[in-house]
Amino acid sequence: MVFIQIILLDTISYKKVFPQIFFRKKINKNIKGDSVYRTKLFSIVMILVFVAFTVTDIVYASQLKNTTIFEVEQFTSVPNFSHSLTYEENIESFLSFIRPIIKSENSYIMHDRIKLINLITKFEKEKLDIENINWLNNKAEYYKLHNFSHTNKKELSYLLTRIDVIPELMVISQAAIESAYGTSGFAKRANNLFGMRTLSSSKGIVPKKRAEGSRFYVAKYETVNQSIQCYLRNLNTHKAYYDLRKIRKNFRETNEPIDAYKLANELTKYSTEGNVYVQKIRRTMKKHENEFIENI
Repeated sequence: MVFIQIILLDTISYKKVFPQIFFRKKINKNIKGDSVYRTKLFSIVMILVFVAFTVTDIVYASQLKNTTIFEVEQFTSVPNFSHSLTYEENIESFLSFIRPIIKSENSYIMHDRIKLINLITKFEKEKLDIENINWLNNKAEYYKLHNFSHTNKKELSYLLTRIDVIPELMVISQAAIESAYGTSGFAKRANNLFGMRTLSSSKGIVPKKRAEGSRFYVAKYETVNQSIQCYLRNLNTHKAYYDLRKIRKNFRETNEPIDAYKLANELTKYSTEGNVYVQKIRRTMKKHENEFIENI
């Protein structure tokens, strides 16, 4: 494997790897036909072996890339964007602020996803050690899987459907709508970019327009990063977004990039506006899609 990797990285030609096989300029006239045939056959076999190792290394390299955690600062407040800027410039400032945080939170999720895939593969061959078992149980609890058993392959697969990223374009578009590009009172007072709610008075603030008799609060977060983390967890666990996760799973199984627009269609239950809300998200995504190139 190392030998093949060196070849790929240094872009050494086949001629340098197998000169005696691929680039013989002359063949001794006395060599019988079957010898020539065997040489050619051997060459073909070596090409196939080379390709097989190359594909394996590409997949492995891709996984290494996906497990890289992108760390950013913990932001304790949403910046006060300059009043001297135009509306469009303020939007750009908000996008520049939030994108690295979304990328960071998604990178943690992808890191866990790859680890889970590796553990599922390992479980098929040998028993897991206590450290990995504890890790699985902790992740199952975080992603709200009750009565989870690490020895049940179906439950491991189901956990995998929950440990996955949300397209950056969709995340930023919802944040833009729910927080008015970071200028809403909830964004300023509670670091809440997604209108997330809680039933705990100690973890939230009372919204000004809360209906009489309602007991919910707008969730308050210590950091903006935490707001994004909780939003991602909500989409990855709540029963209202089961179909969103199912569609995402189908993209994974067919090895296609996740279509943010198709996932957004499953957000009708995020707001009482239903389909009208989904159309708002889609319009916002369309507005910013040229700024995002995703392959997740």
